[in-house]
Amino acid sequence: MTDTRQTPQSQSTYPTPRLSLLAVCVPGLVHDSPLIELSTALSARQALVHLRRMRCDLLLAGNQLPDMSVWTLVSRLRASWPQLRWALVCTATLSAQEEIRARSLGAMMLFDTVPDGARLHELARSLLARRNAEPPSAQRTARQLDVVPST
Repeated sequence: MTDTRQTPQSQSTYPTPRLSLLAVCVPGLVHDSPLIELSTALSARQALVHLRRMRCDLLLAGNQLPDMSVWTLVSRLRASWPQLRWALVCTATLSAQEEIRARSLGAMMLFDTVPDGARLHELARSLLARRNAEPPSAQRTARQLDVVPST
């Protein structure tokens, strides 16, 4: 005799994809998004050490670093990790020239305040959707030209 009982479908045991975010000198950054794995660095040098050890999808850099200029940090990042996306969190007003410099160095976003949890969640959702839509070969060679408009 055949068993005709319905069995519940097992729930997926695959982990939810997460965005690895490194915040460098971004005071007051908090989030509660299940899409973000947050690491912090208190200096540019700590950030460089972290990046040598662990993968990072997005770097948020404050523009007031204690040990080097944000421009020096970004130049080093671009030389060693050209696929790394980064955004600048401005705790002081940027001049038009500095904004142009940030964009020319590949900044995907410029925040004029520390982004809140909802904004970070939306950013993570957008970047994860893009990552999942790209074929694996494109993921390895992704460029920093992705722009998520600031609201």
